[in-house]
Amino acid sequence: MAGRGAICRILTLLAAALVSSGCGAFSLRLFPPQLGAESLEGGEVELRYDLNRDGRPDFAERHAADSQVHHIRFDVQNGGAALPWPTGGDVTDLIIIVDSIPFEVVEQAWNSGRLRLFAPPSRTIAPFPAVTDPAINDLLGCGRALGVEAMYYANGAPSAALREYSNWSNSPWARVMNYRLWAPAHGLAYLDPGTWLLHELGRVQAGFHERHESGDARPYLAYLVGGSSIGARYARKGHEYALDLLDRMCRAVIHRAHGRVRITLMSDHGHTYEDPVRVRLSEALRVAGFHPVSRIRGPRDVFIPEWGMISCASIYTSAPVEAAAAAARLEGVELTLARDPSEAAARLVFAGEASARIECLDDGWFRYQTSQGDPLQLAPQWAELCAAGKARADGAIHDSVLFEALARHRFPDSLMRLCRADDLFAHPPDVYVSLSPGHFSGETTFRAVVGLNATHGSIRDDSSCGFVMTTAGALPPVLRNADVGAALRRAGVHTPDCGASE
Repeated sequence: MAGRGAICRILTLLAAALVSSGCGAFSLRLFPPQLGAESLEGGEVELRYDLNRDGRPDFAERHAADSQVHHIRFDVQNGGAALPWPTGGDVTDLIIIVDSIPFEVVEQAWNSGRLRLFAPPSRTIAPFPAVTDPAINDLLGCGRALGVEAMYYANGAPSAALREYSNWSNSPWARVMNYRLWAPAHGLAYLDPGTWLLHELGRVQAGFHERHESGDARPYLAYLVGGSSIGARYARKGHEYALDLLDRMCRAVIHRAHGRVRITLMSDHGHTYEDPVRVRLSEALRVAGFHPVSRIRGPRDVFIPEWGMISCASIYTSAPVEAAAAAARLEGVELTLARDPSEAAARLVFAGEASARIECLDDGWFRYQTSQGDPLQLAPQWAELCAAGKARADGAIHDSVLFEALARHRFPDSLMRLCRADDLFAHPPDVYVSLSPGHFSGETTFRAVVGLNATHGSIRDDSSCGFVMTTAGALPPVLRNADVGAALRRAGVHTPDCGASE
């Protein structure tokens, strides 16, 4: 595989060639800023917009201070009637998955009066590791990825990561997307995130209108890598800018479709806003007596994929418990996870010198038994639930109780997520590593070119919690990614069939 430095140079040349040839062009139509507002009875407000820039309003929205828009008006100058929003009946769905935008940023935007064509956002909890492929697979019900990232270990050798990434081989969800940026161009999105986010939005807008206006009623589904790239470069300010663009683009889509559209926005996971430093797992494990290799042959050999710049890592080894315990003691590592070799349904968790055992029992029951310390920081909540009579005689607590109690924990929904991790991948690692805030694992050459001010992947809430919001109405306040599709269908959204492709 070519070195990352060479890849960066190739991407820079490719970017110049694409832009100079017109491939970087976009035709995004954004709604203009608000022209004015009129206060109505009952504390409601009508927001007005001037589309033809003649100083007079053409379009208006009505909503209360704490609610979604409930009426829209076209042809305001000529007394256009207020129409109920969202409209019912014959509408076309536009579903946009934007990479990496955390729930809190969207919640703040909605509370400040933006994105009000949508119902309030719901918090979503990504699977662990909180990275794109398993996260979107869960959102759309698309099954397993091959590995945590495009680089993984299978059949006695590392995968050909560049080829896997370029071909979307690790991304079953990609086959149902009507729009996704050409994978080899993702590096360009990180080199110039603002330009390429505008390009992506323009392509989505044009693609949706072409479908809608042709009479094709199937949902239009899009994925925007620009959410990740602009967040990685500009952190929270980048995501606030992206949300402003999405708000104005969606309003333009609704106006052109005369309200005959139902829009859903969601992210795959969150993002941690910190300038991280690299955790050198290979070097640290070598000091601990392990042998970083490209092919595992000996009992203390380890293969550690280093592909994206993320706040989690994978270790492949024939000594998983020992490697997990050793990795947990390293600076920058918050916790590690390995299978319990004595019982298939149990997992071992390590954090520094602390350790615990999770029993993933039948029918959604869990036991959490600490050996030393409390690596998942669950002891207070567990004691409260037991005192409230929520535990069985054997100490197990049901998933429904734990989800309600732990959805907003520092490590949200941790037991289910840790127990499910292996099910997300055809070639799961032997050890999962969640890094502490301010740290990342992966190759560093690309960072020197694009910068890195935010990352994701860890089990922490800011990394794990994305959002979903839809013009169709309110959804449950907190959802696992795996439950988002069912919640949207109950709200009337036509979600794609991941078993089919177009």
